[in-house]
Amino acid sequence: MLLERLKALREKAKVKQEDLANSIHTSRGTYSMYENGRRQPPYEVLVNLADYYNVSVDYLLGLTDFPDAPPQITEEEYKLLKKFRKLDKRGQQVAFAVIDAEFRHMPQKKAAGSEKAAVGKKDETPGAPNAPQ
Repeated sequence: MLLERLKALREKAKVKQEDLANSIHTSRGTYSMYENGRRQPPYEVLVNLADYYNVSVDYLLGLTDFPDAPPQITEEEYKLLKKFRKLDKRGQQVAFAVIDAEFRHMPQKKAAGSEKAAVGKKDETPGAPNAPQ
Protein backbone atom coordinates (compact mmCIF):
# COMPACT_ATOMS: atom_id res chain seq x y z
CA MET A 1 0.00 0.00 0.00
CA LEU A 2 2.84 2.38 0.87
CA LEU A 3 4.37 2.42 -2.59
CA GLU A 4 1.01 3.06 -4.26
CA ARG A 5 0.25 5.92 -1.89
CA LEU A 6 3.70 7.48 -2.29
CA LYS A 7 3.45 7.46 -6.07
CA ALA A 8 -0.15 8.71 -6.12
CA LEU A 9 0.61 11.56 -3.70
CA ARG A 10 3.72 12.61 -5.64
CA GLU A 11 1.86 12.57 -8.96
CA LYS A 12 -1.06 14.50 -7.47
CA ALA A 13 1.40 17.11 -6.14
CA LYS A 14 3.03 17.20 -9.62
CA VAL A 15 6.49 16.92 -8.15
CA LYS A 16 9.50 15.02 -9.54
CA GLN A 17 11.15 12.27 -7.53
CA GLU A 18 14.38 14.28 -7.41
CA ASP A 19 12.68 17.40 -6.02
CA LEU A 20 10.80 15.37 -3.42
CA ALA A 21 13.96 13.48 -2.45
CA ASN A 22 15.74 16.79 -1.89
CA SER A 23 12.86 18.03 0.27
CA ILE A 24 13.09 15.02 2.57
CA HIS A 25 16.92 14.98 2.54
CA THR A 26 17.52 11.78 0.62
CA SER A 27 18.70 10.85 -2.87
CA ARG A 28 16.45 10.36 -5.88
CA GLY A 29 17.64 6.76 -6.14
CA THR A 30 16.71 6.01 -2.53
CA TYR A 31 13.32 7.65 -2.91
CA SER A 32 12.72 5.70 -6.13
CA MET A 33 13.34 2.47 -4.20
CA TYR A 34 10.67 3.49 -1.66
CA GLU A 35 8.17 4.13 -4.44
CA ASN A 36 9.02 0.87 -6.22
CA GLY A 37 8.88 -1.26 -3.09
CA ARG A 38 12.56 -2.25 -3.19
CA ARG A 39 13.29 -0.53 0.10
CA GLN A 40 11.25 0.39 3.18
CA PRO A 41 11.62 3.99 4.35
CA PRO A 42 12.75 4.40 7.95
CA TYR A 43 10.42 5.97 10.49
CA GLU A 44 12.01 9.42 10.16
CA VAL A 45 11.45 9.41 6.39
CA LEU A 46 7.81 8.35 6.82
CA VAL A 47 7.28 11.27 9.20
CA ASN A 48 8.97 13.65 6.73
CA LEU A 49 6.81 12.35 3.87
CA ALA A 50 3.64 12.67 5.94
CA ASP A 51 4.60 16.26 6.80
CA TYR A 52 5.45 17.04 3.17
CA TYR A 53 2.08 15.78 1.90
CA ASN A 54 0.13 16.93 4.96
CA VAL A 55 -1.23 13.43 5.60
CA SER A 56 -0.91 11.01 8.51
CA VAL A 57 1.69 8.25 8.66
CA ASP A 58 -1.25 5.85 9.11
CA TYR A 59 -2.55 6.97 5.73
CA LEU A 60 0.84 6.38 4.07
CA LEU A 61 0.99 2.88 5.55
CA GLY A 62 -2.57 2.03 4.50
CA LEU A 63 -3.90 1.77 8.05
CA THR A 64 -6.62 4.29 7.22
CA ASP A 65 -8.20 5.62 4.06
CA PHE A 66 -8.47 9.11 5.55
CA PRO A 67 -5.44 11.25 4.70
CA ASP A 68 -5.84 13.66 7.61
CA ALA A 69 -4.74 12.80 11.10
CA PRO A 70 -7.70 12.33 13.41
CA PRO A 71 -8.51 15.56 15.23
CA GLN A 72 -7.94 15.80 18.96
CA ILE A 73 -11.24 15.98 20.79
CA THR A 74 -12.15 16.82 24.36
CA GLU A 75 -13.64 14.30 26.76
CA GLU A 76 -17.02 16.06 26.44
CA GLU A 77 -16.89 15.78 22.63
CA TYR A 78 -15.98 12.11 22.94
CA LYS A 79 -18.98 11.45 25.20
CA LEU A 80 -21.28 13.24 22.72
CA LEU A 81 -19.87 11.18 19.86
CA LYS A 82 -20.46 7.93 21.75
CA LYS A 83 -24.08 8.93 22.42
CA PHE A 84 -24.58 10.02 18.81
CA ARG A 85 -23.33 6.68 17.51
CA LYS A 86 -25.84 4.84 19.69
CA LEU A 87 -28.75 6.71 18.09
CA ASP A 88 -30.70 5.10 15.27
CA LYS A 89 -30.75 6.77 11.86
CA ARG A 90 -33.75 8.94 12.75
CA GLY A 91 -32.14 10.09 15.99
CA GLN A 92 -28.95 11.03 14.14
CA GLN A 93 -30.97 12.99 11.59
CA VAL A 94 -32.71 14.88 14.40
CA ALA A 95 -29.35 15.67 16.03
CA PHE A 96 -28.00 17.01 12.72
CA ALA A 97 -31.15 19.10 12.23
CA VAL A 98 -30.77 20.68 15.68
CA ILE A 99 -27.09 21.46 15.06
CA ASP A 100 -27.85 22.91 11.62
CA ALA A 101 -30.61 25.07 13.09
CA GLU A 102 -28.23 26.40 15.75
CA PHE A 103 -25.65 27.35 13.13
CA ARG A 104 -28.25 29.16 11.04
CA HIS A 105 -29.12 31.35 14.04
CA MET A 106 -25.51 32.18 14.91
CA PRO A 107 -24.07 35.47 13.73
CA GLN A 108 -21.75 34.81 10.77
CA LYS A 109 -18.68 36.12 12.58
CA LYS A 110 -19.10 33.69 15.47
CA ALA A 111 -19.93 30.75 13.19
CA ALA A 112 -16.73 31.20 11.23
CA GLY A 113 -14.59 31.72 14.31
CA SER A 114 -15.77 29.08 16.72
CA GLU A 115 -18.10 26.14 16.30
CA LYS A 116 -18.16 25.76 20.08
CA ALA A 117 -20.22 28.95 20.37
CA ALA A 118 -23.34 26.97 19.38
CA VAL A 119 -23.22 24.78 22.49
CA GLY A 120 -25.76 26.01 25.01
CA LYS A 121 -27.05 28.84 22.77
CA LYS A 122 -30.77 29.46 23.07
CA ASP A 123 -32.87 29.76 19.94
CA GLU A 124 -34.21 33.33 19.84
CA THR A 125 -36.73 32.64 17.07
CA PRO A 126 -40.21 33.66 18.32
CA GLY A 127 -42.16 30.58 19.37
CA ALA A 128 -39.06 28.38 19.63
CA PRO A 129 -38.49 26.41 22.84
CA ASN A 130 -36.46 28.47 25.36
CA ALA A 131 -37.01 31.64 23.31
CA PRO A 132 -37.07 34.86 25.34
CA GLN A 133 -40.64 35.98 26.01
